[in-house]
Amino acid sequence: MVAVIPPKPEYNRFVIPDNFRKKKQFEKFVLNNLFPPKLYTVIDRIGLKLRDNATGLEFHLKCRHHYSLISNSFTFTLQKKRNNDFFVLGLGGSGESPNEIYLANFQDCPYMHLFKRHLKNKAIATNQPVSSATLWKHTLQLEVAEKKIA
Repeated sequence: MVAVIPPKPEYNRFVIPDNFRKKKQFEKFVLNNLFPPKLYTVIDRIGLKLRDNATGLEFHLKCRHHYSLISNSFTFTLQKKRNNDFFVLGLGGSGESPNEIYLANFQDCPYMHLFKRHLKNKAIATNQPVSSATLWKHTLQLEVAEKKIA
């Protein structure tokens, strides 16, 4: 006689970590609400590379959502910074509906450890798409400043 012992229910399921689920929810929110398909084309979902349909310029997004900032700061990692790399930081609420959203070019914030003061004047509306002019405003100013110096 053989006794068959079924596995415990908690071993018989696939569990998705909460931080991964939160990240995917926030990325979905960003792509649907802030960078909608009618204004931006997703080129690569893995690296989150998009194309601005109005200008044809391509850029990368790094999306992060936090319930709050610890010590008014956060740390992020990025192997290679390019002029067309942006990060979107959602604060408060949930990944699907953050209370605050900040959009910045990595040139604006050259540090890996950012404080809330680095995000001054980078808040964007949570309920409307990011315009092309808002996205490229800083990059164009930098190019003009660099040409004047040279």
